[in-house]
Amino acid sequence: MDLKSALTGNSAGAILSSCESGEDSALAAYDQAEADISTGQVFTLLQKQRQQITAFRTRLERLVGEIKDGVEFRKNE
Repeated sequence: MDLKSALTGNSAGAILSSCESGEDSALAAYDQAEADISTGQVFTLLQKQRQQITAFRTRLERLVGEIKDGVEFRKNE
């Protein structure tokens, strides 16, 4: 992602797009892991981590929406 942001001039939209892609890949991996492991402590941990990724994905979607609406990207997010 560092290389991509350097090549895109640190465009907020490009960086967030890269983050979205990474989160989508992570969610797909968690879906597969949960399908393979259906009980126990590992499954519980997978569910908790998946919820955290989903919450972050929701935040990313909000930021992307703000950029599309012309809101200036806040550096502290």
